Amino acid sequence: MRLREYLQKYGTPVTVLARKANICTSTLHKILAGTEPGLKSAISIEDATGGAVTCRDLVRPEGALSPAQSQKAAKEEKQRTESKKAKSKKCDG
Repeated sequence: MRLREYLQKYGTPVTVLARKANICTSTLHKILAGTEPGLKSAISIEDATGGAVTCRDLVRPEGALSPAQSQKAAKEEKQRTESKKAKSKKCDG
């Protein structure tokens, strides 16, 4: 189960889970935003959720992009496309 799903399903506030897992609230927010947790944090979250959210649930498959990396890649692709369009217009006109 994904961490966000767990929080919604059980109505658990981020601050409560952070306290139970003995990690900083800001760290938990970063994990929810897509940052991969360290092993210690992942184990603490698994323990605090009673195994509902496993370490494996918290770690992305090798090669998978985090949400932040995906957004950055999309932004770079958009800039390349716009740059190509601008160069094309200069050649045409």
